[in-house]
Amino acid sequence: MSPPRLARSVRNSSRDSDRTRHIACFSVVGAPSRRTGGCVSRVSTTIGVADPEENDAHRTPSHRHQRVVRARRRVGSFFVTELKKLPRRLSLAALAIAATTSLAACSTVEKSNDAFRVNGVSFPLDDFEQLTEDLTSAGQLTPDTNGLLSGDEARSVLNSLIRGRAAAQFLTTIDDSVTDEDRQKALASVPDGAIDGWSDLLKSTSLELNALQYAFERVTVPSKDAVKSWYEKQPALTGVLCLSHILVESLDTANKVIAELEDGGDFTKIAKETSTEPAAKESGGKLDEGENACFNLPTLQEQFDADFMSAAIPGRPTMVIGPVRSQFGYHVIVHRPWDEVGDAVMKRLTDNSASLLAIGYLASADVWVNSQFGEWNTAKSAVQ
Repeated sequence: MSPPRLARSVRNSSRDSDRTRHIACFSVVGAPSRRTGGCVSRVSTTIGVADPEENDAHRTPSHRHQRVVRARRRVGSFFVTELKKLPRRLSLAALAIAATTSLAACSTVEKSNDAFRVNGVSFPLDDFEQLTEDLTSAGQLTPDTNGLLSGDEARSVLNSLIRGRAAAQFLTTIDDSVTDEDRQKALASVPDGAIDGWSDLLKSTSLELNALQYAFERVTVPSKDAVKSWYEKQPALTGVLCLSHILVESLDTANKVIAELEDGGDFTKIAKETSTEPAAKESGGKLDEGENACFNLPTLQEQFDADFMSAAIPGRPTMVIGPVRSQFGYHVIVHRPWDEVGDAVMKRLTDNSASLLAIGYLASADVWVNSQFGEWNTAKSAVQ
C-alpha cells in the first residue's frame, strides 16, 4: 500500500549556522568571559551559561548523532533537575539582568516598551530596567569602568526569563500553575539575609522563578492519548523528535525527491537510493539514538545544524519539509508517524517528562525579543 500523500513545507535558507549553544540557567554554572563586539563590552557578572563540549561544524547530522549515541542523552538545563544540584544562593543570583542602557548606543534598535513577549504576553522594558538597577545596587551586577555590561550576559538572563514565562504558560496547559505554597517553599529555601534589601520587584521575580521548580515536581507523565494529540499537532510540543531525512547535493535533486514523495514514493527506499548521508543505505534516512527511535529535543538543538532544526521544529508528521539548505547540502525531512514511534516517545517522557514538555512548549511558542538584545533563534530556543 502506498503511503499517504504528504503536505509540503518549503524552506530554503542559505544563512550560515550558528554552532554555539548557550544554555541560560537559573543557577550559576561558571560563566565564561567573552567579548561580543558591537556596542557592548564584557563584564564580570553572576549569570551562568553552559557551552557544548566541542564545535560540531564539520559534522553531518548522522555523524553528530553517532557521537550523541556514545554520549547518551544530554537533556539540557531548564528547571527542576538542574536547580537542585546547585547552591541555593547562586540560584537567586542568576536573575542578574544586564543593563539596557549599555545597549542604547546601538544604531538599529527597535522601539518598543517590551523586553520580550511569549505568545503575546509581554515583559515590560521598564521592569527589565528596574531589575537592572536593583541588581546593580544589590551587588549582583558589576559593570565595567565605562558602565557597560556584556550583551552575552544580557541575553543569558533574557533566556532565563523567557523560559520562566514559557514554563508558567505550559503549566496552564495541564491545568496547573505556581501556587502560594510553591512560593512559600521557594522563600523558605532562601538563606537568612540573602535577599534583605532587595526591592519588591526583584524579590517577587526571583521567587516566582524559583517557585517553578516546586510546581514542576507535580508534573507527571501525561496519558499516551494526550501525548499523541500533541505529537500529531506538532511533534516538538512533546519535547521529543523522531526524524528521517534525505541529504542530497543539489536543489534540483531535492525537488525531485520531494516530488517522488508527494506522488506516494516510499521514503525509506528513496533515502537508500538517493541520500548522500553515509548511514542512509542502512538506516533508510532514520535518525535514531541507539535503541530509541527518537531524540530529546535539546540534544538535537545542541548537536544538529541550525537551519535543519529551524525547519524541523514547526513541522507536522504529515509534512514533507524541504528543501532545507545547510552547509552539507539540501535536506528533505519528515517526522515519523505516531504509530511508528509512539512507544519511543513515551519512553523518553517517562525519564524526564516535566523538563521535556516545558522545553517542547518553549520551542513551539511564539517568542519576540526586543531587537536591542538580539533575536529569537527557534533552532536553539534562545536569544542570540
